[in-house]
Amino acid sequence: MRFGPLANESEDYRRVRDELFNAETALRDQRERVAELRRAFIATLRDPALLADVERTKLDLEPLAGEELQAAIAGAGNYSAELIERARKIPETKN
Repeated sequence: MRFGPLANESEDYRRVRDELFNAETALRDQRERVAELRRAFIATLRDPALLADVERTKLDLEPLAGEELQAAIAGAGNYSAELIERARKIPETKN
């Protein structure tokens, strides 16, 4: 989307402004798409045909909601320096 020019505005300034606006629009669209996919995933998990197949095949289905999975991944690898040092001291076992 382009805006009308402002007084004393250079072409470079207009290009940068438009690119920033387009980037923000793309991020907003991406967030909306992620939310839409998460809603669709949860709806699928409630589908009676899927639940019947899970029951029939005796599968164990315990999915995480997208927000929970995202939080788990974000927290992965956030270990204290003390824990890392303790892990380094664990002797390697030989097979």
